Formats: sequence, structure tokens, C-alpha cells
Amino acid sequence: MDASCQLIDGIAHDLNNLRKIIAADLHLIMKQSAPSGDMETRVNNARDAIKKGAKQTNQLLAFSLSQADEMKPWLGLH
Repeated sequence: MDASCQLIDGIAHDLNNLRKIIAADLHLIMKQSAPSGDMETRVNNARDAIKKGAKQTNQLLAFSLSQADEMKPWLGLH
């Protein structure tokens, strides 16, 4: 169980890193160009997807932490 918690934690952190890169690139796109209505809509849709991804990543981290807390008594960690 400990290995699966570490794996979930690692995946969640990697997803967070990717999300931050995408968010930064979207910010630069909007800042550097005069976005048309269509481009702005697409960027906003991508930002909404990033927010949903952040929520799912946080749920993964919360699950990992809860599993780790449940395993502490079994591992002799109090």
C-alpha cells in the first residue's frame, strides 16, 4: 500500500507541474497577442480544463494522504 501511495503522490505532483506549465503558456498567449474572440474562448476553455485538472489532482493527493494515514498503525508509525 505504501508504494501505491508514493506512486499516486508522484503522479499528482507531475500533473501539477504540467498544469502549471500549460497555465503559464496560456497566460503568455493572451498577453503577447491580440486574441480574437475565438482564441480567447479557446484559451478560457483550456483554463477551465486546467482548473478541473487541479481539482482532480488535489483529490488524488488527498486520497494518497488518507491511505498513508490509514497505513501508519500497520507500519508501526503513530
